[in-house]
Amino acid sequence: MSIRRISALYAMLVGATMIGMWGAVLLSGNVPDLETNPLEIRYHLAAEFLTALALVASGIGLWRGRRWAARGLTVALGMLLYTVINSAGYYADLGEATMVGFFTGLTVLTVVLLWTSLARPALFDVPGSHSPPSATEPGTELRRDAPHESDPDSLDRSI
Repeated sequence: MSIRRISALYAMLVGATMIGMWGAVLLSGNVPDLETNPLEIRYHLAAEFLTALALVASGIGLWRGRRWAARGLTVALGMLLYTVINSAGYYADLGEATMVGFFTGLTVLTVVLLWTSLARPALFDVPGSHSPPSATEPGTELRRDAPHESDPDSLDRSI
């Protein structure tokens, strides 16, 4: 399985899990911060849900071979990196070593995929996404009077 497919599955799984986990916690009414720190938790929840939606969308996009999805994944993984580090710290304060280990593992996986998406973006490319533009696409035609690298005689080499 390609790194693109693995990343798509990871993004969809983590994003869907975030939505499910927060949905269950909210429905259970087990969010005391809604009473004690309502603004802070609402902003936190907005960040969590935006991260989850970005992960799911980019994961689906990668799986379906959409050109935008590789860049979307990089953004979503950056968002996730902050979230998993923050979550590890939250559970460390509570003394819950198992959860700290879980979020540390997610941090490592996220760093590996994020680093790979930045260092080796070609691994995330959709096959055929770098085909030359069609001559009928607006703005893709070459101007005959302008120098172009495909014509070495037209380039000014005096600089």
